[in-house]
Amino acid sequence: MPIVEVDEVELQRSRKAREFIENIWSNPKAKRKLLEAQREVRPDDPMVKELEQEDPVQKQIETLSKRLEDSEKARTEAESKREQDEKIGRLKSMKDSGIADLRRAGWTDKGIEGVEKLMEEKGILDPLDAAAIWEKHNPPATPVTPNAYGGWNFLETSNEQNEDLKKLIETRGESNPLIDKMAGDALREMRGTQVRR
Repeated sequence: MPIVEVDEVELQRSRKAREFIENIWSNPKAKRKLLEAQREVRPDDPMVKELEQEDPVQKQIETLSKRLEDSEKARTEAESKREQDEKIGRLKSMKDSGIADLRRAGWTDKGIEGVEKLMEEKGILDPLDAAAIWEKHNPPATPVTPNAYGGWNFLETSNEQNEDLKKLIETRGESNPLIDKMAGDALREMRGTQVRR
């Protein structure tokens, strides 16, 4: 092999270039970039086969990124479920307190059942709103006014004339059909005044 003369400056450059390449080669990230550059210049070089292996740093980044995405998704779902549960709880509380208010106001089970059915059919959330609509569509029976028997104050005499009462006085309470008729009238009068909800 022939001997080649190299001057001092060229030797220094060669050493610095070798040192630079060795530094790049010892850093995995920089080595990968150097191999990518080499693949552009010499694609058939066997050293570029190393690029086909998965980059460990990139793999870690992808793994961490996936974990972060999964964690964010789980947190978002948990927050959404918590908000939904709170809304459902508030709606249930509003319904329960509304139904309790209706019971305190004297509503019957049948009336409350009608209100709940209306809430379901119309999508009404507040039982008190549904009760107002239900009462509008199902008004209470109009009270029957007393038919001239007078008030319930038995100590005062009434100036009103009533044929049944006169007959009862005349028969001294001995007429059973008349008593039955008057009792039936009184029952009908009382039943007609009750508000049914």
